[in-house]
Formats: sequence, structure tokens, C-alpha cells
Amino acid sequence: MQKQDLSHVSTFEELLEISKANGYDRNWAPRKAKALGIVNPRSKKKSNVHIIKNESHKLNNEPPEKEDNHSKLGSLQAQVERLKTENIQLKQELENYKTMSTVVHKIKNERGAGRKPKLNDELIAKVKSLKSEGLSYKAIAQELSISVGLAHKASQL
Repeated sequence: MQKQDLSHVSTFEELLEISKANGYDRNWAPRKAKALGIVNPRSKKKSNVHIIKNESHKLNNEPPEKEDNHSKLGSLQAQVERLKTENIQLKQELENYKTMSTVVHKIKNERGAGRKPKLNDELIAKVKSLKSEGLSYKAIAQELSISVGLAHKASQL
């Protein structure tokens, strides 16, 4: 394929005519237009040239807005103060929620699964009373039909 001299082309329509005459695919003209800096009027994106033209048109036709900086500053300061008080109120509300005692805690083992504890309050009381009488852990374990380790653990609680 030969390179064509496209220096004489100045519009997108001319590129389309060349594309149709040579049987190029439909993307050839937009690609070449972009490479040559020619604006594609069919493009959905606005080129920088269109944006600049629109902005300059606005500047030429509309007088610049004059804003009173003092009133703007005052309104911004009022807004800052309002937001500060709102922030303080929200922090207090958060602390109230943190300190509420009405939080319902989920039971650790709802189904009752796992190993059942052998130590209950009654057994602990018996072990402590026998230990205070002077019995050894081995004697306490034999009398209550528990292990020596469990007897020791119960006396420590």
C-alpha cells in the first residue's frame, strides 16, 4: 500500500471521500483526521478546538461575574461553624451508643455442643471444704471420683 500525500486535505469530508474512493475501512478517516489534526464533526468527543472556541465565545459575549468575597467568606465561615457543631453532636451520639448497656450478647455456645464442664459450684464447694479439713488432693479425688488434677483445679478457683 502506498502512502498518500494528504497535505492538501483540510476537512474531514475530504478524508471521507478519499476513504470511499480507495476502499479503506470505516476507521481510516477518523484515524487520519486525528493524526492530521483535523476536527471530526461526527465524533462524540469534543476536541480541544471546540472547547476553546466555546469558552472564548462565552468570554466575548458574557461579562465576567463580580462576586463579593466578603459575603462569600462570611457564608463559608457560617457553614464551617454549623458543621463543627454537627460534628460535636454526632460524636456525643456515638459515645451514647457505645455506653448503652442494652446491647444483647449472643450466647457463646447456643446449641450446647462440645465437652460438658465437670466443675460446677457444688463440686468446687465440696473440694474446698475437704481441702480445708486437711485432706490431700489424691484423697479428695478418690472420695469424689474425679481426677487429682481436677481436684487441684477446683481448689484453686
